Amino acid sequence: MEGNSIQFLKGAIDIDISATPFSNSLPVNRLNWSVNQIEYFEMVYISVPSLEMRKVQQSYKYIGNNGNQRYFTITVMITRQLSL
Repeated sequence: MEGNSIQFLKGAIDIDISATPFSNSLPVNRLNWSVNQIEYFEMVYISVPSLEMRKVQQSYKYIGNNGNQRYFTITVMITRQLSL
């Protein structure tokens, strides 16, 4: 059975659920990182509790590790349309 495409989310393969940092680990764990490496991901951001979905671009920068802990900075770019 084929699924239906949600056009405004097209191209986003990862999710970011606002209520949990776990979903941020999905794109991070797919790559082998070097210190100061920056990667950009198109994400489906799901706002809790409204469950509103929108596509956002996020950048992750690997800043180092301490034993088994890896540290990243995350930037979220949200575009909004304003009527003035």
